[in-house]
Formats: sequence, structure tokens, C-alpha cells
Amino acid sequence: MEMENEELIPLLNALVGKTIAAWEFENEDDYAGNGIYLHFTDGTTFHVSENQTGGEVVYGFEGR
Repeated sequence: MEMENEELIPLLNALVGKTIAAWEFENEDDYAGNGIYLHFTDGTTFHVSENQTGGEVVYGFEGR
């Protein structure tokens, strides 16, 4: 998913005030930190990963 900065602002605003219930690496054996999932107490998940394509960061938000 590719987004412009203007599209990212509402996404990040939706995270304000949420409480993180748990986090996990994208790949259990990947401690290099290529990606993480943040799981919130309301059931939403925020995923951030690096695609190894010249600094491109990919993120996704799954809401309830």
C-alpha cells in the first residue's frame, strides 16, 4: 500500500490515545527488525515494515 503524506496524517491521528496491548516482530526469528506489529487494546493492529527498496517503509492499519 502506498500513501502520500496527506493520507498518512489521519491514519496517525487515529493512533492517538490508543493503548498498546502487545507487539511482535514481523518474523519471529527476525530480530533485525524488518517489521513489527503493534496490537492495541481495542483490537486494531498497526504494521510497519521496511521493504529493502532504497529506504521504502511500508505500513498498514487494520481497524475494527
